[in-house]
Amino acid sequence: MMVEDIDYQALQELIVRVEHAIEHDLALEADDLRLLLSAIHTLMAVQSRLEDKDITLNKLRKLLGMIKSSEKRESSGSHDKRKPALTSKKKPKSRQKLKPIKTVQYNLVDTVKGDTCPECPSGKLSKKPPSVLLRISGSAPLEAVKHIAQQLKCNLCDHVVTAPLPEVVLQDGDAQQQYGYSARSVMSIHKHFSGIPYYHQATLNELFGCPVTASTIFDQCEYVANEILPIFYEMKRKAANANLIYIDDTNNRILDQKPEQRPKRNGKGTQLRSGIDSGSLWPNMAP
Repeated sequence: MMVEDIDYQALQELIVRVEHAIEHDLALEADDLRLLLSAIHTLMAVQSRLEDKDITLNKLRKLLGMIKSSEKRESSGSHDKRKPALTSKKKPKSRQKLKPIKTVQYNLVDTVKGDTCPECPSGKLSKKPPSVLLRISGSAPLEAVKHIAQQLKCNLCDHVVTAPLPEVVLQDGDAQQQYGYSARSVMSIHKHFSGIPYYHQATLNELFGCPVTASTIFDQCEYVANEILPIFYEMKRKAANANLIYIDDTNNRILDQKPEQRPKRNGKGTQLRSGIDSGSLWPNMAP
């Protein structure tokens, strides 16, 4: 719907003519009807924008023709006179990459733009921004799904033909694996990352209607540990064969790897300190 610029004086004169026509039961001329139609279209457009709450007072003034152009920016000369802005050297904190939100589109059925309004016979349907609902749903830690595959058996040789499982099911484990890889990962994360004990996980799963015993959860976590054990051994070997290690567990630069003799706290003699002297990361030290 377009918004037309209507002269204020012309609109005032139109109001006088409309009042005169109503008072004497007269018909308006074609030019007056076109001007009146433009004013109605403008009113409908402004009302629609106000209902959508996507317009500010400044935008409304521009829409009605009260402001012809945006304010001009300051000239380069006046801009140079201002003090330069101080730039912060602090690095922005790294944000965790969020999982993309799943979007589902719902389209109208048997209704398109330009159709007659179902509420009033004279109105027409126009395009409007879609309604958006961001629904946050919860789910149980574990979900049990029973997959039933049809089978046929030969009455002579007893050969059995079984319907294949979908690929999405087989990606989470083979056909004989009851607990999928995803379930094992959730159990391990809850235990070794969130610190939830096995018996607490068993109680939680029972509350959600998918009971799994604590011993079973331990066995499934053991499967995960066996799978990643070669990775642990390889990382251990790489660390043992490292050519240069100069950072300790406090992220400080190691200054001297030799142990030293330090006086005892009671002041009687000295003792060998097993730690390593470390200091701040000096900029003049080579890595």
